Amino acid sequence: MAIYHLHLSIISRGKGKSAVASAAYRAGERIKNEYDGIIHDYTRKTGIVHSEILAPSNAPDWVKCRSILWNEVEKTERRSVSRLAREIEVSLPIELNSQQQLELVRDFAYDCFVKEGMIADIAIHDKKDGNPHAHIMLTTREISKEGFTVKNRNWDKREMLQNKWRPMWAEKVNQHLKEKGIEQRIDHRSYEEQGIEKIPTVHKGKSVTRLEKRGVKTRVGDINREIEAANREIQRLRYLEEQYKQEITKAQELIALQKNNAMLQNKSELHQALFNKIADNILLEKVEREEVIKTAEIESKQLIQQREQYIKLEHEKQELIDIQEHQRFKINSIKHQIKNLNYYQENIDKMNNELKKLTEERKKLGILQGKQKKILDIQIKDYNNRLNQSIKELEKNFGIKPDQIEQEKALRNQLIETYQAKDLTRMINDIEQKQREIELFYKYNKVLIEFKDQEYRDLINQMLEKQRRDSQNLNSRILEARVDSKLNNLSQKDKEDIKSMLSEQQARMFDEKNKPKTKKYMNREIGERELPNINLQGVDWGHILMLESKGERKISKSHNRQEHER
Repeated sequence: MAIYHLHLSIISRGKGKSAVASAAYRAGERIKNEYDGIIHDYTRKTGIVHSEILAPSNAPDWVKCRSILWNEVEKTERRSVSRLAREIEVSLPIELNSQQQLELVRDFAYDCFVKEGMIADIAIHDKKDGNPHAHIMLTTREISKEGFTVKNRNWDKREMLQNKWRPMWAEKVNQHLKEKGIEQRIDHRSYEEQGIEKIPTVHKGKSVTRLEKRGVKTRVGDINREIEAANREIQRLRYLEEQYKQEITKAQELIALQKNNAMLQNKSELHQALFNKIADNILLEKVEREEVIKTAEIESKQLIQQREQYIKLEHEKQELIDIQEHQRFKINSIKHQIKNLNYYQENIDKMNNELKKLTEERKKLGILQGKQKKILDIQIKDYNNRLNQSIKELEKNFGIKPDQIEQEKALRNQLIETYQAKDLTRMINDIEQKQREIELFYKYNKVLIEFKDQEYRDLINQMLEKQRRDSQNLNSRILEARVDSKLNNLSQKDKEDIKSMLSEQQARMFDEKNKPKTKKYMNREIGERELPNINLQGVDWGHILMLESKGERKISKSHNRQEHER
């Protein structure tokens, strides 16, 4: 059965990705990355049906070579956090054979991307496991006869994905299915947009699919099983609703037939009134339930968006921190090089001075002072050897002459100033300020939800779990766990800030909710259920509250031990 799946991902150097490695993996080839010298060999990879490169008419011939193309991309993008490529992954309809699937991918890639000026590197994978799919790697820069030029920022706009690429894939698939006489169709719209009362499942991905096939349960698989069970329940309720409508119709027909019988007139009227009341109550409950669900969906989506925004900022902050650490390392390394240059400079100058002194001293010696001349000659030769050795080491380590040391030191000091000019600390502080605003608003919304009834809170929590994305990357899971811990815990500062945002009534409720359990217990705001090990029989609550109102915080030893610990 044909299904709709189109996923966009970014291949970025800042996230440790490589365009060369990605292209080699998808095409099953052996390619050397000239940027870092790493050879990526995926020639043993199975399941690769076809691969080729589609390019605009104005592109040079070398773009058809996968190794040259993506190495040129790596060479053009010089920043450590550059976006190297964009990838579109689509599921192919199993109703089409391999050749027909290839024609579909070519048609889509050419009309959607190549006509716009992008180079499309397509690879079709099919391991005969019922999941044929295609990878389409796209360049981010415009191309000319001379090579890559500027980046086209219009390709980065979300409207391109939502309003053009996603609908066009559905259009192309349906067109090819129709041409082959296949009735099956796909739709890029959500179930809600299509008017279908069905909860969409979460995309599993390759890793999850492999684990589930081995019998290993995953969080994504559990969520999908829960969604499928919910969809079956929706279908069952729909069936019961239809049955109920049929029964109502039959009852109405029966009442209409019995209207001519005078003896049953009163009874039929009673039945009709009862029926109308039941129908009105059912309709009212349904409307109210739908409104509650809609409100819960809006609030849960808002919380998820705030969480994802916080996580995105956290990734950006970590990248800046990494860059900052790299800068510090570079600066320390350059300072060490300057220190070595100073050492060479001082050593060479010292030996030159000594040689000058020895040479002048030898010139002053007479003809009869041959022994002293020999001693000086040996010293001069030794200093010359040491001087030449230092010059050779300088040339070997730095590639410069002694007279170029000052210039080299100036260049390195200039490089240090360049690194120090980047105010990454301010950027990190700005991100942390934004995070604090998001964090406060997130916690404020969670506090408002806590004022609602338990059923509503449970509904919100269920929706949060369903909407939350399951990250397959270990570092991402650790980061998200750290973020969740921060967002779901209230510090004293958080409580003070949130309280200032609440109304007077809400603030009182918030204070009551955050009282210590022992005090809540003494004011009878919690029951025996929260303190199961304490016997409440015989406790004089009036006496205790009276003592507390007078400021007498101490309860007698006998009362405390005999009544509370009994």
